[in-house]
Amino acid sequence: MCRKTIALFLILFPVFALAQVRETECPFCGTASPMLKVMSFNIRNGRADVGENAWDNRKLSLAECINIQDADVAGLQEVHDFQLKDILTLCPEYSGIGKGRDDGEKGEQTSIIWKPSTLELLEWGCFWLSETPSVPSCGWDAKYPRIATWAFFRHKSSGNVFLFMNTHLDHRGQLARQEGLYLILSEIEKINVLRYPVVLTGDFNIPDVSKSIDTLSELMTDARECSPEGNPVKSFNAWGDSSRAADIDYIFFSGFKSCIYFKTIDSSYLGRKYISDHYPVCACLSIQE
Repeated sequence: MCRKTIALFLILFPVFALAQVRETECPFCGTASPMLKVMSFNIRNGRADVGENAWDNRKLSLAECINIQDADVAGLQEVHDFQLKDILTLCPEYSGIGKGRDDGEKGEQTSIIWKPSTLELLEWGCFWLSETPSVPSCGWDAKYPRIATWAFFRHKSSGNVFLFMNTHLDHRGQLARQEGLYLILSEIEKINVLRYPVVLTGDFNIPDVSKSIDTLSELMTDARECSPEGNPVKSFNAWGDSSRAADIDYIFFSGFKSCIYFKTIDSSYLGRKYISDHYPVCACLSIQE
């Protein structure tokens, strides 16, 4: 895998075209500077639980979190179509896209939601993490089909364009996770012809001490690692089972000036401590001027 990724080094370090940028205040850290506010959030499959953790019992709290965090763009994982519809109804400032992993219609999505007030959607698509990425398929040793969703956005206040990609790697197949990451890098090279800056979000199901994360970190910047703020909270909370807690949710980027803030959001919303079995992770990325 390392040999494969060397050829991708140059395509992952683009620079924003110069533009006059209006400064806006970051809702996460209060900093006034040209920036992009990003979230990655595994919202938990809405068909997986009954009782207290059922989707209908937590969707209001989850939407409250999204509204309060106020990211410009967010990559969501484990999203069924009915969940995306609920989120867009409860978070009216956002629009959303995504396709089901099973056949392009049914199944979990790696949805992208964004605020049309700050970002303009230019183009979007998806591919499967498999040996046949253009068709619905299950790759390598994965238990389930896995999918990545991508979109080009224009940042309205600056005019700058970037590529946003969101995914969810398999929880069982080690080879599928490794090859899935390589395929994502390869697809970025194909899609991002004009070498715009890139944001990659997702539940990678990989702890931050793995070789795959080390390799990806040679090509892109891990927002968790570069932020000056400390971040002791693990992103996977397992509904409060601390013995299973792990950092498996990520925001990687290239072509931005820096990450000025990163945080795992473990606040309660509408009185609910656990709005998913994952906490959302948020970052503020400073735009090149």
